[in-house]
Amino acid sequence: MLTADQLDTPMDFETLKKAGSGLGSAGVIVVDDQTCMVSIALKYGNFFKVESCGQCPPCRMGTINLADLLQKIEDGKGTEKDLATLLQLSGFVKGRGYCTVVTGASVLVESSLRHFRREFEEHIAQKRCPYLPLAVGVA
Repeated sequence: MLTADQLDTPMDFETLKKAGSGLGSAGVIVVDDQTCMVSIALKYGNFFKVESCGQCPPCRMGTINLADLLQKIEDGKGTEKDLATLLQLSGFVKGRGYCTVVTGASVLVESSLRHFRREFEEHIAQKRCPYLPLAVGVA
């Protein structure tokens, strides 16, 4: 993930790696400042989980555990310890798969937390997504 101030980053493997991102399939998705970045991280975390073929343990278990932790935070059940666990697990599995799927998941988690940690902390503190409207009952 990149932020608005990184929009002029050249789209090549080395430059994006230095920026803490990756080229992937060279697709670009732009979201506005009203988009929940925890939800975006979860969406792509689930993508990596589904894309894992399951042949190597770091990817098979790593993508599942990363996506599960992101889901826990999105559901309002996350803790500060979960943020530390995300980073620890991400660092442990990155580069250890037979292919780049688990590394992609790791880069996603690391860049999400680097750029949007406040949003993850808000989900934890409020025990819900702060970007979703609260239900209002009629008396």
